[in-house]
Parts: sequence; structure tokens; C-alpha cells
Amino acid sequence: PQHVRSIGKLMHVNEDGTQIIELARPKDGPMGFYVAKGNAQYKHGEFASERNDALPEHFFAGIMTVGDEILEINGRKVVDMALEGVYDLLGNGNKVVLRLL
Repeated sequence: PQHVRSIGKLMHVNEDGTQIIELARPKDGPMGFYVAKGNAQYKHGEFASERNDALPEHFFAGIMTVGDEILEINGRKVVDMALEGVYDLLGNGNKVVLRLL
């Protein structure tokens, strides 16, 4: 398939190692990734678990990778938030700003 949509951009790398990224929502569909509670290494937090569309992995290169911890969405901390709340925040607006670790 051909993909010509803009995925997003790295906006800033903080001194603590976290990254601020902006992702653009496609016109028809989800953001392009799933979120999971915890991962193999950590039992808490929200993590990018896998891509959910047919985009090649390199489209997210330099922006976001599977396993990145999502700390904030649009300035709201999500560390102990239920997945439903995380997906609600991701579903608001045409763009979202994430703070990742």
C-alpha cells in the first residue's frame, strides 16, 4: 500500500532523556499503534506495544518505537491511568503530543 500521510515529528529531547513528540491522526482511522499496560521489564506504566496499521516500521523511526513508555499525553500524566483513559486522550483532536521514555 502507498502511504503519504505525515506521521509526526520529534519536537524536543529533555535532559532527563524523555522525548516530546507530536503525532498526527490519519483522516480515517487510529493513531497507528496499540498501548499496553506494563511490559516484560516493568509491571506498571503504559507502553507502545505494537503498530496497528500497515505502515512500514521505518515510518516511526526517530519518533517512536515499540516499548517506549508513554508518560504524558497532551500534558496529562498517564502512568497510573486505565487504558480506557489513555485511549480517550489519544482519540482527542487531530494531533497529540506525547512525552516518552
